[in-house]
Amino acid sequence: MGFGWKLTISFVLLFLIGALCGVALTLAFNFSHETTQKARAQQRWEDRVVRNLTRRLKLDASQQSQARTAMHDVIAQIRAIQRQQQIQNITLFDQALEKLYPVLSSDQQHLLDRFRERRKESLLKKLGSPTPGSP
Repeated sequence: MGFGWKLTISFVLLFLIGALCGVALTLAFNFSHETTQKARAQQRWEDRVVRNLTRRLKLDASQQSQARTAMHDVIAQIRAIQRQQQIQNITLFDQALEKLYPVLSSDQQHLLDRFRERRKESLLKKLGSPTPGSP
């Protein structure tokens, strides 16, 4: 093998290592960004509501504080209700998939089991819940 091939292989390996490092950094950044983004979304919603109430009702500082507390509590309740609804939707869809078993061959049933398991893992990750019910 000549020097040119060795140099080419070295550059290719260097490129691949750089690409892998870039992917690792991107994934690490996205993970940390997603966790803080959820908290910021609720805070932005709360801030927007209090700002609109203050502008429309001309709230003083103590009233703004009370409004912020009330809005924080109701936004937390809304998020919990939305999460429960998502879990219920997941469960209903999984039950519909379960009804397909009698019409499928054993290979298809195995594929459906794998699909349901991957779907369940993905949704658990998305919802951040260890036990969302029976999907």
